[in-house]
Amino acid sequence: MMDSSISIKVHVAVQATPHEIPVTINTTVEDVIIETSKLLNIGPVARHLFGLRVLSATDDNLWLSPSLFILYAKNEHHIYEYKLRYKMPDVKRLKSIDCYAYNFYFYQVKSDLLKSKVTGLCYDTCKRELIGMGVADMYRSMLEEDKSRETVEQNYKHFMPQEVVKQHMFFLKKPVQETLKILINNNTIGPLYVPVIKESYLEQFNSIAPDYLEEEYKALYSENGSSVNVAFRVNPFHSEMPGIRMCTENRKEWVHLAAIEDLCFLSTTDDGTVEISRKTGIPIHLKFLSTSTMFSFITLLNGYYRLMVNWNFDLCASTNTPSLSKLKSIRSHGPISIMKSTSILKKKMSKKHGSFILRQSMKNYDNYVIDVCVNQSMKPMTYVIESKGGFYKLAGDDKIEYPSIWRLITNNKMSLNFIECIFPSDIAMNELLLCQNTSIKHSIGNDDEDDKITGPHLINSDSIHLLKTICSPKKKMQSLMKVRVATWCKSKRNESTVVVKLFQDDVNINLHLMDLLSLSKRWSSVSSSAIVRLFGLCVDTPTALVSEYFALGPLDTYLRTNKDNILFSNLVEAATYIATALWDMETACLVHGKIRCHKFVVAEHTKNSFIVKLTDPGIHKCYTSHDLYWIPTEFYNTIELARKSPQADIWAFSSTLWELFNYGIILPDVQNVELFKKRFEKNVRMPKPDCCTDDIYHIMTDCWDSDPFIRKKPQATLRDLRQIWLQIYASPQHEYTPLKKEEIYSDDVTCSDATIYYTSDYTIETFLDTVSSSFSGSETKSDFIDFNSNPDDGRSYQNENPMLAATNTSFNQFMEQLTSTEEIKNNLQSAMNCQKKTYQFNNATLTLQQVIGQVNIFDLKFIIKTIHNTIL
Repeated sequence: MMDSSISIKVHVAVQATPHEIPVTINTTVEDVIIETSKLLNIGPVARHLFGLRVLSATDDNLWLSPSLFILYAKNEHHIYEYKLRYKMPDVKRLKSIDCYAYNFYFYQVKSDLLKSKVTGLCYDTCKRELIGMGVADMYRSMLEEDKSRETVEQNYKHFMPQEVVKQHMFFLKKPVQETLKILINNNTIGPLYVPVIKESYLEQFNSIAPDYLEEEYKALYSENGSSVNVAFRVNPFHSEMPGIRMCTENRKEWVHLAAIEDLCFLSTTDDGTVEISRKTGIPIHLKFLSTSTMFSFITLLNGYYRLMVNWNFDLCASTNTPSLSKLKSIRSHGPISIMKSTSILKKKMSKKHGSFILRQSMKNYDNYVIDVCVNQSMKPMTYVIESKGGFYKLAGDDKIEYPSIWRLITNNKMSLNFIECIFPSDIAMNELLLCQNTSIKHSIGNDDEDDKITGPHLINSDSIHLLKTICSPKKKMQSLMKVRVATWCKSKRNESTVVVKLFQDDVNINLHLMDLLSLSKRWSSVSSSAIVRLFGLCVDTPTALVSEYFALGPLDTYLRTNKDNILFSNLVEAATYIATALWDMETACLVHGKIRCHKFVVAEHTKNSFIVKLTDPGIHKCYTSHDLYWIPTEFYNTIELARKSPQADIWAFSSTLWELFNYGIILPDVQNVELFKKRFEKNVRMPKPDCCTDDIYHIMTDCWDSDPFIRKKPQATLRDLRQIWLQIYASPQHEYTPLKKEEIYSDDVTCSDATIYYTSDYTIETFLDTVSSSFSGSETKSDFIDFNSNPDDGRSYQNENPMLAATNTSFNQFMEQLTSTEEIKNNLQSAMNCQKKTYQFNNATLTLQQVIGQVNIFDLKFIIKTIHNTIL
């Protein structure tokens, strides 16, 4: 329980009096939900179905975001209601997962029914069923609460909905008594009949109120250049329009917008505007009257998305789930079962000795569990980690406590068994998709048969008339194919300009024909607004691929030649298209293997748009040293494997983003390959481009993470870039001005980076070795986590920028650092020749470390000598 003098009241359906929950200024809404769940014995799995809303007589739909600090909520009296918000399609499954959550749901349904708060329910039409449910509840009360028959009959109105009582006030008591008598006489199992009554009650309720928990919101919707008032309803299990549907004031008819499964991400602005990005169709823009209503709507969609599609992903970057962020920071799975954990260990590692999984406990909020394989033929051993007051210990071991989970894992007596950790994946969390409904089929999209892509078309070579070549000599050397513009005569009146990719003249076509056929099959099936459409294949002479043509040409060349006409907002929009291409490829299970700036073409550049599209990878020779900028560090020893790795595409995407914000800069050839690899393996990264903001560069560094398991996922990348773009789009001047940062020079060295030498042979060479090792990025991340940070504060080490990430180092300086140590030597020589300064020390109050913390690192030699003389 949280210590505080401030308390809030949380009403629950299972009791009349509210819970008093102590809070602090750092208590989030999710913290309150967890504390309330603990009081109700609802476990870590089922508690994700619940939400917290402001208890209001005027607005029942004001739900709070989990990340909101509860004391910042616009609720003067701090009175809230804890309710099951996210509906499961099968209530019986809820009973098997968490009996306490199931019992709570029963009382919640009963409470809403009695108060006539069930939307969409016609009480007059269903009065017979409602009376029967009321009588069943009367008998349940007799069995479960030990009430007498006379008591429940006397208070029969307390078990009937208010609407039913009003309409049948004088004719209700007698049929109620007769029905209750029949129930009592038919019961042959006594108190064991209570679960049967509850199950029948909920089944009957679901049949008469199938749209229970559906929520409705009002907003302004942009249509044909004007804004109209619309109503939105969200119900993932609606019989005709599952997901989101809309109705305008004028038309009075509902239109289906998207199923929950079709959502991509949500973006917001400060004025209450939400952009809903869908897999099919253009984005939807809504403007809510208040940000409170906006976040209530967003958390509804986000909650259902996490419980139906991807438990490991938040749809909106501006309202995250704190507990999910913490799990990611410590690389822990959610509260999955031991059976699921064992299955993952068997599938991923074949129960290899030392492989283990860290997961949240299914039963205890304060515990984590480690399942580790110690023998291939045995079940995994399980260790429970208990947390209390920010410290962690193994269950049963009261001697040693650790400030973080990963310090415990790497330092306790069992750490020899923990060799390789399997990190969380989206698929691993599938059993936590409590609201997933596989019985509903969704068929949303364009029904135009002409727009459906079924595969590559065979194109007659006679209909292709080749024109000019559009391939630079440098790229030509790396590719087995050449690119030419051509006209494609589909018919006498249908002629269009296309791009044709043919094999080079000196290439043996027979050796690479299967590669070409495979390429055409894979890329002609992709339908994306950010990928160039591949029309088909010519199999006769010449053998070639035929795709869309865009006159503005390759992106890198266009950026260099039109730099003065390209705004920052254009670059951000282009970045969203690059990220869209990456995510669409992931969705289609495609790996590009050659994502570069020159692989994108400019489809459109106007005053209000800058659209780029990714071309197919073509057929290339082996990677060269020049490709190292786009190759992740884990493939340095097996570089050709990067061609088939989705994680390599993410790294290459980040390098392409870096090219974009450097206006298509031509990267020089890597002269010293081994030095380049060594530096990048030590977490050195390319510096932030001059026109790039911190938030965009942060996305780059997340995608450049040396650990492929925690590299930023394409959907999250697109979500965050789209959020940045929407902020630009919504700004009055259509501009986006980055915050200024203090200059941090690349040759600054802090005290923690240096080693102090007390020996008399301390020279510039030994000092050079010390600072050089620090400067080259010797302080690399641990294999698991940053032990200098506390994972419990919600900060993940992968969010820290790598070496050079926070500097103003220019690209030229960066390249010099990769090839020469001359600059370091000059800086050190200057430092060693600095004028001597006078320092006064009070040995009674200052330690050596405290003194060092107050002075410049380059004066350390003089200080140490002074202290040495003082001691003598």
